[in-house]
Amino acid sequence: MRSTKTIVYPAPGQPDISKRVTRAVRRLCQSQATVPGPNGSRVSLSRQVVDELVGRMIHATSHAAIRPIDNRLRRRGAPPDNARIILASDVLEACAELGISTGLRYVPPESFAVALFNVVSPIIWGSGGHNPRKTFERLRKAQIIRN
Repeated sequence: MRSTKTIVYPAPGQPDISKRVTRAVRRLCQSQATVPGPNGSRVSLSRQVVDELVGRMIHATSHAAIRPIDNRLRRRGAPPDNARIILASDVLEACAELGISTGLRYVPPESFAVALFNVVSPIIWGSGGHNPRKTFERLRKAQIIRN
């Protein structure tokens, strides 16, 4: 039996991005004192919630920043960027577990989950201004579940 080892970012020779993720997530949380909860109530972004969210986003970026994951089936057209789907899944999971609404609104004012994705993704991939609508739609439509 062959054992596999999960590579966690940063890989050797690559910079550590945890400080940049920490600053970006804290800045986002400071700009919004409360966020919508899953049942329509408001959730206060207390220090404990923000610390937990920062930890989860550092963990999520460590998995999404490793490399694109190959598709199982070859089909026509460009392959989907599975690393973006991993990050989107982790963002929604973190929001759900912390009692924050996982609703998705892409136009201003963006939902908290979309804003969190938009804050973290440019740190990983260096490209900003990407509308994550297609990423989240593919995640929900295909019912992709992370292991």
